[in-house]
Order: sequence, then structure tokens, then C-alpha cells
Amino acid sequence: MGIASLMYHKKKSNNVTPVEGTIYGIKIDTTNSSPEGAVTYIDDAIGSTPARGNNGFFNGGSWLDKFPFNQIKPCLFKDGAVQYYLNPNDYAQKDDGTPADITSGTDGNVMIEFPKVYWNIKKIGTEIYIRYSDKKISEQYKCWAHMRGTTEKDKVYISAYLGNLSNGVLQSLSGKAPVVSQTITALRDASTQNGENYQQMGYYQVLMLQILYLVMFKDRNSQSALGSGYATSNASRTTTGKTNTKGLYFGETTGKQNMKLFGIEDVWGNARYFADGMYLSDTLNMFLGTHDFNDDAIGYTNVGVVNESPTNSYTADVIGTTELGFLPVSSGGTATTYYCDRGGIVAKFTFAFGSPYNASVAGGIFQITNTVATATPADISARLVYL
Repeated sequence: MGIASLMYHKKKSNNVTPVEGTIYGIKIDTTNSSPEGAVTYIDDAIGSTPARGNNGFFNGGSWLDKFPFNQIKPCLFKDGAVQYYLNPNDYAQKDDGTPADITSGTDGNVMIEFPKVYWNIKKIGTEIYIRYSDKKISEQYKCWAHMRGTTEKDKVYISAYLGNLSNGVLQSLSGKAPVVSQTITALRDASTQNGENYQQMGYYQVLMLQILYLVMFKDRNSQSALGSGYATSNASRTTTGKTNTKGLYFGETTGKQNMKLFGIEDVWGNARYFADGMYLSDTLNMFLGTHDFNDDAIGYTNVGVVNESPTNSYTADVIGTTELGFLPVSSGGTATTYYCDRGGIVAKFTFAFGSPYNASVAGGIFQITNTVATATPADISARLVYL
């Protein structure tokens, strides 16, 4: 265990019991435009080798046996319970090698199980410090992706595929056309048709993926570090399941093949997907929620004032807090500098992450776009979450 486990405890006078735990982290020099050169490993990540996509020949570096990557599992999930786990190298098989039903929905949805992750992000001067652990190191560490109101959940389940719509129910199945041209409200309602505690992908699950990606790959250019995704000069969306036999991680450079990160296909590429639980008011107060999503931010928490930013420009700098993570605060980047993705936030709009089939180099893990709540965008899909 590194010295990081002793570094971030509250003083005794604050009545917080010190907690020891392994802390993996990075530091980003916001003045350095190099996507990779600006990022430095800190704490228990010092000395680690970053993961790389290697144009279809993924190398996990130092990370595949580290938390939480060693606990991320694909599974069939139904009625709030794992039915069986899947072979990570062939989703059409159970983990014992026997056939799995990943197409009909009879055995449930194909989901990825994530253990509880606590994180802390803070900006000090021109540097952003991003840390995570399996322990609540201090009160500054939050497990937002695993929170349902005030209740911490041990696991969160995120759809392995972009969602498809079947009889009004949002599903995550192989061989299906991703649903598009629906309002965020309609897709939210379709996700809840699966039962109690099912919902559309929330902002905090997206933020967790961004944090884990950054520490694992140590590079703000996700399309370079892992792969382009199905995003370059493609004529249309493709059906789900193209990465079923490509392990939990896959990326290449042509932009003609779907990518995979943490077992999730199309984190970028093929179609964008709504991030629910976000609402930027006309007074520029950002309200964030963990559950019971709605169009009016009822039950959400006001996490502070956020300035609007250009919607079609490459992000150069981000907010850098535990709640607001990598939301853009300034443009001025390019496809090969800073965060290498387009981003922007506009008051009273809804938000989507990822990128469509023809975005080329414009969109990786940090791309965020906006649309009005009543719109039915032809390039925005949805993801299913159980929390």
C-alpha cells in the first residue's frame, strides 16, 4: 500500500474516523495542451503503465488486476438480480461456456456490473487532481454513481449495449437496432418499464466511466488511447453486439468498428445517448439527481453555478470538481489537444454523451452535446441502468 492511504484523512477535531485504503489517481496540468503529456500518475498509481488499444490488440498495462477493473463483470440481469455471468470474451456464452441468451430478453438484459467506487476531484490552481478508491477515504470522497438518494448501493449495472425499444420497454440486447428519435422523457419512461430501480443512464454513471478511463489510460484523447469507435464516414448506425467476442476492451483506428470499454459497447461511436439527472436552470444553477429523474429537477441537488459554454467547440478546460467533473468551461482545444472532444452546456437543455456514426474525430468519452427536452434527435439513443 502506498503513502496515499495515509494522506487524506480529516483531523480528529472533525470527528471523522480515519480510513485506510488504496488510492489511484492522476494529476492534470491544465496549461499543458498535450492530451497525454499533461497527465501524471499520483498516489498508489505512481509507476503504473497506462492501458492502450493498440489498434485492436488491447494492452491493459498495469490495470487489469487492480480495483475496480478486476471486478467488472458482464451478466444477464432480470427483475433486479443477476441471472448468470457471461464469458467476458464471448457474450453469447455463460461464464461456464454454455450458451447464453443475449438476444431475446427472456433471460433479461445484458448488463455490466460495477463495484462501488468512491472518488474525489478538485482543482488547485492550474492542476486538477482526480482520485478514486474502494473505500470512503474522507468525507470528500463520494460514490455518486452508486447512490440512490441517500442510500449507497454495492453495485450498479450499466447496459452493455445502446438501448433498443421493444413494446415500450428499453432493453439491452445483442443484434438490435439502437433506438433513436425519442424524447429524453419517453426513453426515461421506457427504462422504468423494466421494474423498480431501473432507470435511464444518469450523469453520475457517465462521470464514473470518465474517471476510470482517465486513470486507466492516462490520456485525455480517448480515440487515440483506445480507438476511434464506429464514427468515421459511416452511412448509418449499426446493430448492437459487434464486439461480443472482443473482450471487455477493444478499439482500432479506422473508425469502422465499434469500440468497447469496461465491457460496454459504443461508449462513443454509433449513437449518442442521453445522460439523465442533469438540469441547468436559466439562472445557471446546475441541479443533479441520482434517481426519480424528471424534466423539472424535482428532488435534484443544486451543486452550484455553471457558466454556459460553446456547444460545438473542442474543450480546453473543465470544471474539475467531484460533482461536475469534466463539464467544459472553456473552448480552444482541437481534435489532438487538451480533451480532444467537442463539448458545451446550455441552460434548460438536456444533455447527451458519446458520438454518432459519422462524428469522425469530434467525439470520444468527453464529448457532451445539448438538445431541447421536447426534441427527438435522430442520433441520440439511450442506455439502461439498474441502481
